Amino acid sequence: MMKHILKMLILVFTLVACGDDDSGTNPPDNNEPENKVGIEMVRIEPGTYTRGDDFDELAQPKHLVTITRAFWIGKYEILGSEYNKVMGEGADYYESERHPLDSISWYDAVEFCNKLSEYEDLTPVYTIDGEDVSWDQDADGYRLPTEAEWELACRGGTNTNLYNGDIPTLKFGTTRHELLDEIAWYAYPNGTTPFQVGLKQPNQFGLYDMLGNVAEWCWDRAAPYSEVAQVDPTGPETGRRRIFRGGALTSRVNYVHCGTRFDVNPDLAVTVGAFRVVRNIAN
Repeated sequence: MMKHILKMLILVFTLVACGDDDSGTNPPDNNEPENKVGIEMVRIEPGTYTRGDDFDELAQPKHLVTITRAFWIGKYEILGSEYNKVMGEGADYYESERHPLDSISWYDAVEFCNKLSEYEDLTPVYTIDGEDVSWDQDADGYRLPTEAEWELACRGGTNTNLYNGDIPTLKFGTTRHELLDEIAWYAYPNGTTPFQVGLKQPNQFGLYDMLGNVAEWCWDRAAPYSEVAQVDPTGPETGRRRIFRGGALTSRVNYVHCGTRFDVNPDLAVTVGAFRVVRNIAN
């Protein structure tokens, strides 16, 4: 409990892997979906992996998770320039158009997903009624990844702490590690300006910045894990706090790995908070 409290204090201080695609007689659609905004997407195949982490109390116990549907996910987090193109205003993307959007709440993220769907002439995924948000899982529009989809995409087919290797021991307070240096921006305790996307090594799926730089909102409400194996989990149906994944540029090495979880109030515009979008792939 103390580790979890300390972890949340660190985050609050900053606030102001693959299976076979059963495609039947038709080949899978491997073509990246076109969009007017220019968002690059990567296809993630169904798969089973071990979810969780030995060093994060909130990410225990470890358990098997199976994702049965392929999906598209953003190669990068949504950029400030992309946000402004869809919403018309609101995002400051710093020195260049390659900076990720940040200072965004969960509610801002789902609203953007719906606006992006409308912009691309797709069916919006979410029905938003004040703070009540429901999800049409068959809609063809843009949405947030589920926590399980996010971790499948992040791991890139691995079951190690990082998607480029394993750190066998993480002592609390560890400042840096050479493996994490290759793939993530982290351990900048006073940093509030995200780095440009795509400057570190991608994971095996070709996704950039899944760890560090800016943490990413997922659909799920927060809840403890169970050791029971799960298929296509979407989180509990009740509760307020939402899941935040990947750690951020202000996080210590302990909290920037594939299993790291945070739970945050959805109306909080987190300084180092962002998201990437997902689209369903028709079976």
